[in-house]
Amino acid sequence: MEVFDWVADYHNVHRVMDGVSEWRPVGRQAEGVGAHYLVELGRLPVPLRARLVIVEWKRPEAIGWATEASPVSNGGRWSFRPAPAGTRVGLAVSYQPPAGAVGNFLAARVEGIVRNRITAALDRMKEELEAPGD
Repeated sequence: MEVFDWVADYHNVHRVMDGVSEWRPVGRQAEGVGAHYLVELGRLPVPLRARLVIVEWKRPEAIGWATEASPVSNGGRWSFRPAPAGTRVGLAVSYQPPAGAVGNFLAARVEGIVRNRITAALDRMKEELEAPGD
C-alpha cells in the first residue's frame, strides 16, 4: 500500500494514535480538499474536540488540514517524497492555544503530551507500513 493512501485512510488513526477517542468524517466526503472530520483527543488534562477540514490534497505528495472549530486552533501538513528505500514522510503541526490564563494552562499541560503521542504514532505507523506482507 502506498504511504499516502495509508495516511489518507482515517480508519488508520485509531491504529496508531493513542488517546484518540473519535476521528470520523462529517458528511459524505471522507477524503480530498473540503472533507471535514470530527476529532476528539481524550486522556488529556482537558479533552479536546475539534472539527478539521482538509485544505490540501495532492496525491501522492501532501495532505494538509486546518481547524474550523476548536479551543486550540491548529493545522498541519503531511508530505511524502520518494526515497531510495521507500518514502520519506514529513509531518509539520502548528497550533495556537487560546489567549489568557486558559490558553497558558492548556499549552503547559498539553504540549508535551501531544508531542509524545505524535512521535509514538509515527513510530507505530512506520512499524505497520514496514511489516512483512505489506
